[in-house]
Amino acid sequence: MVMSDAETARIDPAQRARQRGFAGFASDMRKAWGTGPRGWMDLSRAAAELAWANLALRVVSAARLGLVDQAEVESTAGLSAEQAQLVERVAYAVPVMGNRVPWRSDCLVQAMAARRWLARAGIDSRIGLGARHAEDGAFMAHAWLKVGDCLVTGGDDAPFNEFVRISR
Repeated sequence: MVMSDAETARIDPAQRARQRGFAGFASDMRKAWGTGPRGWMDLSRAAAELAWANLALRVVSAARLGLVDQAEVESTAGLSAEQAQLVERVAYAVPVMGNRVPWRSDCLVQAMAARRWLARAGIDSRIGLGARHAEDGAFMAHAWLKVGDCLVTGGDDAPFNEFVRISR
């Protein structure tokens, strides 16, 4: 199935990477290789955070995951240059590794992993949960992570009607 540019732009980056298959993997690895040791460490950290989030979703109750705080998160303007750079690195590493690890790493797992990583660096973020109906009538749910107005994971959240906002 061939998609138009408009349809491709609306696809979650993780889904787009999966569609690229081996070519996408090779491109991701070339980019990671060029980032040096920091990039390699970011990818390793992303894999570890994804493993934690996957396990947490399976064994910890929703109440204990901290998915109930509804406080609003400040804008990215309050971030230092180092924190803003970390947000960019997390936004790259988590989706890339989410497509490469052998366990469940869909949108909610990626949002939880990125939120935990950023929280350990003192950066507040917000998980949004939303839903929409596809053109064929199917129900679709999605999760994304934002720091202020900056989308960290989850691709384009615009087509989804947000019904839960989870901040930390």
